Amino acid sequence: MTKVFNRIIHLPQFSKNIKQLAKKYRTIEDDIGGNFVNSVLKLYHHENKNTAQIERCDEAGYEYPKIYVAKKFVCRSLKETDKIRVVWAYYDKSDTIVYIEIFFKGEQIIPNKKKYQDLFKTLEQIGECIT
Repeated sequence: MTKVFNRIIHLPQFSKNIKQLAKKYRTIEDDIGGNFVNSVLKLYHHENKNTAQIERCDEAGYEYPKIYVAKKFVCRSLKETDKIRVVWAYYDKSDTIVYIEIFFKGEQIIPNKKKYQDLFKTLEQIGECIT
């Protein structure tokens, strides 16, 4: 299988979220690593096709890296596709995905500048390392 992106990084919060969700939805790790990367992220970032109601998080207040939210995540263990949100940053210069968090729609809010102040420092440091 060929590599879709140069690098995919999981932030600690994302890893924590996915472990919690995996207890209930056993296919979620495979779905995020396979289907989501190959079917959603590749189409969106490389072919400009939006198949999962992806929105840019302009509320985050940062231009680079761009932060995105997928509002339709397909998990084989979950019958409904609009219950889980996936948040990530995309560094187009280095073709790198940084998963920020994954959560149920009703449990958290979409990223904003206040919520992610420390996160953006981390994303800036990652950006310096990968570019």
